[in-house]
Order: sequence, then C-alpha cells, then structure tokens
Amino acid sequence: MGEGSSRYLQPSYYVGADWLQPEKLAVHVQPKLSGTEHSVNHLRMLFDCLQHPEIAGLVGQLYHLDVNAPFIELPRRDDLLTPLLVGHFLYLLQDVVRQGLKKGYNPVVRELRGRIKGKLVVGQTLRQGVFRQRPLSTVCAFTEFSVDIPENRLLKQALLFARRYLSNFPGYVLTLEPLLRFCEPAFELVSDVEVVRQQAAPAYNPLYRAYTDALRVGWLLMKRFGYSLLAVADEHFSTVRVPPHWIDMAYLFELYVLGLLRKQFGSKAILHGQTQAKGYYGLPDFLLPGPEPWIIDAKYKPRYQRDQYIIDDIRQLSGYARDEEVLKKLRAHENTVVHCLIIYPDRLDEQDTEQPDERPAPCIPSLQELTKSKIDGFSRFYKLAVRLPYFNG
Repeated sequence: MGEGSSRYLQPSYYVGADWLQPEKLAVHVQPKLSGTEHSVNHLRMLFDCLQHPEIAGLVGQLYHLDVNAPFIELPRRDDLLTPLLVGHFLYLLQDVVRQGLKKGYNPVVRELRGRIKGKLVVGQTLRQGVFRQRPLSTVCAFTEFSVDIPENRLLKQALLFARRYLSNFPGYVLTLEPLLRFCEPAFELVSDVEVVRQQAAPAYNPLYRAYTDALRVGWLLMKRFGYSLLAVADEHFSTVRVPPHWIDMAYLFELYVLGLLRKQFGSKAILHGQTQAKGYYGLPDFLLPGPEPWIIDAKYKPRYQRDQYIIDDIRQLSGYARDEEVLKKLRAHENTVVHCLIIYPDRLDEQDTEQPDERPAPCIPSLQELTKSKIDGFSRFYKLAVRLPYFNG
C-alpha cells in the first residue's frame, strides 16, 4: 500500500471504489480486461444477462454500494456503477409495466362542479367558489382508486433520473431507448409529487412481486444522484461523484456464460446455483447432465490467454468430478470420467487487427466441437475462450 510497507491490497475480481481512510484516502480498482485501445463493454454483458428472466433475478447480487458513506470522485469514463444501476432499474421496471401498475386508494383534494364527493373542504370552497362568484364550485377531499400511489410516484421519479442521465450518453441510449419508450407511457397518469422511500415501502404482495426489486434499485439510483436532477445534468463533466461500491466482475462473467450456455443447450439443461449444482465438496458453476456429462466452470482469468492451464483450477474441477453429490446430479456412474470444461474470456489486444464490431457473435459450440479444445496432459479436460463485447476506442 506504499513504499517500504509490508502490506498490500489484493482486489481479486472486484472493481469499484471505496475509502481506505474515510474522506482522506480512497482506492479505485479498474477492470483487468480493459486495455489501452479497447475496453470490455460490461454494460452490454449485463444487458445480455438481463435478456434471460431466470438470470435477471440474480443481477442484484452483482454489486454492493454504501449510500450512507461520503461519495468518492472518479473520472467519468471509469464510472461503471451508474450505467449498471440505470440498466438494471429499467429492466426491472419493464417487468412492472408488463404486469400492470399497481393501484390503490390515494387521498386527493379536488375542485368539483355542481356536486360533492367525500368531505367538503369549507375554507377552500369559500375562497375558490363563493367569494369568486362561482356558486357551483366545490372543493372536496376524498380517496381515489388509481395508479397515482406513492410506489408508482417513486418509480416515475427514478425513471426521470434515468432519462436525464441517458440524455448525456448517446451510446447507452441506443441500447436502452426501447425500454424507456416502453415504460414511460405507463406512468402518464402518475403525478410528479416527490415521495420518500418510507412512503413507498409497501408490504410484500405476491401479485406484484416485481415491485420489490424495482423500488429498491430505483431508490439506489436516485440516492446515487443525491435526489437532485441538477446532479444528473452535471454528468457531462470530466469527473463524477459516486458512493463507495464494488462490482463482482467474476460473477458478471459467470452470468454472461450462463446466458450463452442456456442459449445453446436450453434453459432446463444447465444446472446452476446452490440448489441445482452444489455438491458435498464445493459448488461447480454449471452442470450439464446427459449420456456424456459435463462440469463447466467460468474463470475470469486473463492468464488463460498465455497459459495452457492453471493447476489449481484443474485440481478444483477434478474434485468436483469425484464428488458423489455432483455425480448424482449429473446422473453419472461413480466410475465415469466426467468431461471438465474451463471457459475464460477472450480479449482484444494490440496484436488483434479485427475491430470489435467485426468479431463474430459470442457463442458456445456444440459438445462435439468442445472436445477439440483439449488441455494437453489431462484426460477429458478442455478450455474455451468466449468473446466479450467491447467498446471501440
């Protein structure tokens, strides 16, 4: 952490910013796969994950932020948190709109003509009606069953923050504009009255499960800007202020690979997570049961670009392949030599003459093709590089 110091900081596979000494010394960790000429488009990876509903529910585990700590100033180009929050929120909001906005009883005070509804507000009726020679005008207080409730108001506020932010970043608008156009009309009947989080914290409703995550991420998005639209307007400056946060890039890569695997083999063919894939020894990333079972692990390690293998990873997958619980989930006999596949990120370096938009779309080949990428010296061990989306320039 400094010259002559025996201590060092090892960030592992997390990127982000945090305070080492509050308001005095901060640390900022950038993605390891960001080169000088081309950088990995992590936002595109996130959007690809969100295309799969069963994966979208896991995205909340990708990042953590401390909204109560002092904010940290970063170069605007290094802000990965804000576009991640905006994209995650809009995809969650899309689910809310598809299901239909929740309705509830909301207290309103409204001027009516020639009738009384609810409770007559005498003072306002006199001032706005009788004293102005409008004898048929009445001001009444009553409850109205509509979509104009605190939860929807908070979502509309967050949607406005997202729209303002994206107006400063045309590159992101290309991807997110369809989501904005889909969501905005649904909130036309929702007022712009500001609400606090406590007002928009409803009890859990199984009919509106999408609201819980959408409200949580929407509130985080507004907190990121200090609840000020003026702060959003300042996003075109060279630096931005963000809360301390960490993003798990290895987990993002794992979810990205999960999307590719399910696209190739089907959503029900791939086993993933604690419930589906956990064994006695550990937790493989993915299991592919079948006549020829496979154990697949996603490794966010650039070393695989130059090294044939990493022995610790070989040992790890070998342990999975001898785990009785894993074999049971693979429906494999204990004497079966299970196929083990390591998937790692391909990167674009200075020697690569192809531009990012000229590279083939990332995909997982067939099982027969996978067996052609054998790791020498190990039985039924293979590795595969998947191409990541990149920013150009």
